[in-house]
Amino acid sequence: MSILDFTISREEFLEQVYNKSNSKNSVTAFKRGLTKWDKYLDSINHKDEAVLKELKGKQDDPDTYRFLNRYVQWLIKEGIARKSIDLHFTVLRAWVSANGVMLFNEYVKRFVQFPKQVKNQKMPLTSEIITRLIEESPKQYKPLLLVLLSSGMRVSEALQIRVKDIDVTTNPISINLRAETTKAREQRTAYISDEAWHLLKPIVKRKTDDQTVFQKAYNNPSSLISAETKFWRLREKCGFTLKYENTNRYHVNIHAFRSYFHTQATKILGGDIAHALIGHHAYLDQYFRLDEKEKSEMYHKLEPYLTVDNTQRTRAIIEDKDRQLEEMDLMKIEMAKMQAQMKRMQDNKN
Repeated sequence: MSILDFTISREEFLEQVYNKSNSKNSVTAFKRGLTKWDKYLDSINHKDEAVLKELKGKQDDPDTYRFLNRYVQWLIKEGIARKSIDLHFTVLRAWVSANGVMLFNEYVKRFVQFPKQVKNQKMPLTSEIITRLIEESPKQYKPLLLVLLSSGMRVSEALQIRVKDIDVTTNPISINLRAETTKAREQRTAYISDEAWHLLKPIVKRKTDDQTVFQKAYNNPSSLISAETKFWRLREKCGFTLKYENTNRYHVNIHAFRSYFHTQATKILGGDIAHALIGHHAYLDQYFRLDEKEKSEMYHKLEPYLTVDNTQRTRAIIEDKDRQLEEMDLMKIEMAKMQAQMKRMQDNKN
């Protein structure tokens, strides 16, 4: 038997998916994609093994792509959303590739007809909506919302914070987001407001260093589902139940807290710094670096706009304005020194 003759099982394929992504969510998404593919093949009385065998070696045959187009059209008739269709096709492409069927992009573009993407204008969260949500939320749920609001973390990242990830010696309080907990699998530092820490501190005191802060133990995906379910109840209570047209997505959702943070950071600090604070890879960000001291100083400028309590918010804004005035006074002193030095140099020339 040739060493180039091999087959790959579904289990081996999914194991490779996990090894590459280190994400159980990715494995779940691929399982769903393969299930859809199997369901389609059942509808036309075909089996995966036989189809793969027939497709292998026919990557340049238009009929291969016409067949794949039938699968896409079947997904459309099943009422699958465009993003999900894209994901299912990506899964299928990876699966057939693992079995030696390489698809050419130009042929896919020519023969596979995807539905047109319908893009709804995203409705931004407002400070009024956020304030209402936090005021109406259960006592034990408030700390999580304030952490999301003031840090720009993803929900899944916040749920995996351990007590020992929190550094109380820094100002502002900083949180080490471990690489294995972030979407990009890259470690980064996030900051939270004094307001968030005020509610988080009693929880931290009751737990050991290795315990997660917001739940007894993080379990993917049930921990995320639990947090989203609590937010669903809160949203119903507040009456924020509007949905985007032709979708099941709500205008107000827990993941929009991250977008709110990014919007405020962009307005106050600029796009590059906003991307740096939430761990995004902006264009040419390899040339943009901030050390931790610079990031913390930037965060202090942003913090007032991530605060809910009016008293704390007003105090934080006043403190920020005082810092700005101090910085302006220092700049004036430095400019006066530079002007004096330039005058002395000019006098010496004369």
